[in-house]
Amino acid sequence: MLVEKGDDINQTRVNDGVSPLFMASYNGKCNIVEFLITNGADFNQVRSKDGSSSLLISSYNGMLEVVQYLLNVGANVNQERPDGATPLILACQRGHLDIVKLLLIKGANVNQSTNDGLINSLYLASQDAHTQIVEELIKAGADINKPTPNGETPLLIASQQGHLEIIKLLLNESNVNSMKITKETPLHLAAWFGHKEIVQYLLRHGADANLKTESGELPKI
Repeated sequence: MLVEKGDDINQTRVNDGVSPLFMASYNGKCNIVEFLITNGADFNQVRSKDGSSSLLISSYNGMLEVVQYLLNVGANVNQERPDGATPLILACQRGHLDIVKLLLIKGANVNQSTNDGLINSLYLASQDAHTQIVEELIKAGADINKPTPNGETPLLIASQQGHLEIIKLLLNESNVNSMKITKETPLHLAAWFGHKEIVQYLLRHGADANLKTESGELPKI
């Protein structure tokens, strides 16, 4: 074993900063993760290439057992990459429902955005049709109407992408006529991208077909 030879258990590869613990976490080898941490591996160490930690990469890759262990030994549930992405954001991006539930139980910030404000957990789950994750995030207090800097909300992106079941969840608390900075509404986006069923649903729930975009366009229904 490396530790028996006196080698540095936190030593990283020169080209990308990957440590033994990072690699074990990446691959979901929880027994190796436990061994390394027991023998002094630093679970807060990050990969120099992108600032990812063992918790961040195991959340992204869907390694539930590793995520559970790292949280139990004290890893910060809201640890951020340099771009502001958290374990919750990454798990939502990849659709890992069990990890999302665990992170929320452990106190993950449900409304955290990346540094540029363009990405948050609910936005990603709505964009990528992770319906059960959307439900969990809403139950945990996610801000349904939180906009990106360009005014885009979960409802707007779900309408653009054609995710009707998610729209049904979001409309309980969302403004059906919410607008981007350029004044496109959910109805504009659903119509432009050819989602006829969503157009009909939005109209039944109060969407205004007479609202114009900044350039004067009406929804082409």
